[in-house]
Amino acid sequence: MNKCIFVGNLTRDPETGSTNSGISYCRFSIAVNRNYANANGEREADFINIVTWRGLADNCARYLQKGSKVCVCGQLQTRTYEGQDGTKRYDFQYTDRYGYTNTIGGISRLFDEEFWNYAKLISGVLRWRMPIDRVIKLVDSLQLDSESINTWKNGVERALKKYVTDGTKADGQKCPNCGHETLVYQEGCLICKTCGASRCG
Repeated sequence: MNKCIFVGNLTRDPETGSTNSGISYCRFSIAVNRNYANANGEREADFINIVTWRGLADNCARYLQKGSKVCVCGQLQTRTYEGQDGTKRYDFQYTDRYGYTNTIGGISRLFDEEFWNYAKLISGVLRWRMPIDRVIKLVDSLQLDSESINTWKNGVERALKKYVTDGTKADGQKCPNCGHETLVYQEGCLICKTCGASRCG
């Protein structure tokens, strides 16, 4: 299943416009709180750029403002393209429930060149709709020498776990508490159905 859900607050008022062919669009950014705390006990946020189109864009422009809480639902897609300066750029796209394609832009600026090949691998398997729990296993299996890449890899795994459908079995993984293979994903965490132990991140 390919489904993503973002819940967050607008960081600024929406910006509106239209293409040369007259299709309306609405751009805004949302702050999405992470479901775990950092080393200082603080919950950080991810800032995600959203573009909506046509009727949905008109409704967003009419009803949303800075601080509005929104829930964005749809299918996740990835897009790679070459910018005007010749550098490769990466965006995530999702199709909302009305069938419109919306873009989460600027993902490429988050990637150091050192990580691009791994980012392209992950982007490719997501594009071909590999189940996200399998993508997590793929990322986990990467043997990387650089400490910075391993830190990035762990961050990617944590991010992907948020999109695994609740109740999905973690095949081949044993509960570190009771040893049973009864782990399932729940809100990005692994929960043991036998003893109730949980592990997030």
